[in-house]
Amino acid sequence: MFGINVAASFHTPRVLEAMAKEHQAPQWLAKRTRHDFPVYPFIITLALAIFIPMAFQYNMTAIIVLSAMVRFFEFIVIPLGVIRFYRGANVEPVLTAERNWLTDVLLPVLSVAFTIFLLFKFDWVGEFGISTAQGIVPNWFAIIGMAVGFVILPAGLFMMLRHEKS
Repeated sequence: MFGINVAASFHTPRVLEAMAKEHQAPQWLAKRTRHDFPVYPFIITLALAIFIPMAFQYNMTAIIVLSAMVRFFEFIVIPLGVIRFYRGANVEPVLTAERNWLTDVLLPVLSVAFTIFLLFKFDWVGEFGISTAQGIVPNWFAIIGMAVGFVILPAGLFMMLRHEKS
C-alpha cells in the first residue's frame, strides 16, 4: 500500500496539472509556487493517499474493490466518449481516423449495457460492509469516499471549470 501511494505521488500531481493546462480541470491546479512546485495538485494527491487507505481500514481486499469500482466507472465513461467522438461532438480537434459504426457505436453501447448489468449483480453490501459481532454494518468511510470520488469531486470540478470558462 505504501509503495502504491509513493508511486502515485510522482505522477498524479503532474496529471492534475496537465489537465488544468489543457482546460480539463480548474486553472488553479496549474499554478506553481515560486520554487516551481505544483502545490495544489500535490496536496490533493497527499489527501487521497492518506484518506483512501484509511477509509478502507488498510484492508487490501477492500482497496481492490475500490479499484474494481474505478474500472466500472471507466467502462462506462470511455465508451460514451468514443460515441461522442464518432458523432463529432468533441470540442477540440481529434486525430483523424476512419469512423466505423460497429466499433464506434454498437460495441460501446453493448459495453455500457454489460457494465450496468454487472453493476446490478455486484455484491454492494458485502463489499461496502464491515463484519462485526452484531452482523454487517455499513463502512461509512468507504461509502462517503465513493460518493466524494465519483460524484461530489467531479461535479465540483466540473462546476469550477464551467465558472472559469464563463
